[in-house]
Amino acid sequence: RCLVQVQNWMSAHVPSLGFWSGNEVVRQSFEHRMPGTMALPKVAGLNLYREAVSCAFIYSSKALPEDQTLQQIFDLSADEIYAAREGEDLIQFVMRGAIRNADFAGEYNIYVYSLDQAEHLRAALLHSGFTTVDLVAVPDAGIMDVTRSGAPRVASPTPSEAAARR
Repeated sequence: RCLVQVQNWMSAHVPSLGFWSGNEVVRQSFEHRMPGTMALPKVAGLNLYREAVSCAFIYSSKALPEDQTLQQIFDLSADEIYAAREGEDLIQFVMRGAIRNADFAGEYNIYVYSLDQAEHLRAALLHSGFTTVDLVAVPDAGIMDVTRSGAPRVASPTPSEAAARR
């Protein structure tokens, strides 16, 4: 339901989208229905989209239940796994557009599907030296009231447990 609503909203409101991507199910569902150029989610190092002034990333790559052993052994939180997987893919993806050009001074619109992604991206961009990053919610897309479920979070070990593992 959410993917259909996102695709419908994007098609109706962002006709000149530069490039976009998502998980495989998103790419299969949105292909030929979404404005802009479809790309793979992992585009680090590519310069194909340097002229694009907008992008969309409808993607998820969070901690999975099978990560629990690694989380416990290496004392990793679900947030750290998020940052290394989805967060890094998100940053690499959006940085393929016009904002990678040092002389670009225009507006660059980035569309993501969750507040977590928007906040992570905003913090990363501000940390990288961008001075203005506005988050704008889109209630009329119709998914703001949906509760997302994810992999179960694994509690971080106590300091004594972490020391014992080390």
